[in-house]
Amino acid sequence: MIPCEYCHIDSKLVNARYLEECPKMPLKCELGCGTVFCRNNMAQHIEEECVEKMIECPFIKYKCEVGLIKRKELNQHLKKKRTEHTELKLSAMEKILMKQSKMIAKQGEMMEQMSQEIESLKTEAKLTKITNLYWKKKIEHIRMSHSFFLKKYKNSSKLTDISLFLSFSTLLDILS
Repeated sequence: MIPCEYCHIDSKLVNARYLEECPKMPLKCELGCGTVFCRNNMAQHIEEECVEKMIECPFIKYKCEVGLIKRKELNQHLKKKRTEHTELKLSAMEKILMKQSKMIAKQGEMMEQMSQEIESLKTEAKLTKITNLYWKKKIEHIRMSHSFFLKKYKNSSKLTDISLFLSFSTLLDILS
């Protein structure tokens, strides 16, 4: 048995194939920055530290033309393009402000329409209340007339009087 010189595992599995997978075996960065580290740290190095990794310019969301740039060149790019980046960001902010202004204007128009509709509904409600009051008074008048008619013609034998009585009764049923 030969122990692994990197991870010190003592096993008969240590061979050339194992060394290709040993997590502690030192490697040079695959992107060519020259850094040496353990195999199990490769992903972290590339993601967080490697100066050769291509990363996005933070102003790509504002349409920076560079897009992707090596990490080691980013600071120089940010200094060189400071004015351009500021203008790009300002332009994006102006677009957002214009969009918000349009939305606010549209909401103002909608509020005005709603206010007009509310006023219209208030007027309609007042008219309905007046109409209802009118019909209540009319119904009360008909009831009183009906009561009077009942008292006066209740025992009447005339066919027209009975017919008139039934018409009043039917009218009251319909209105109630």
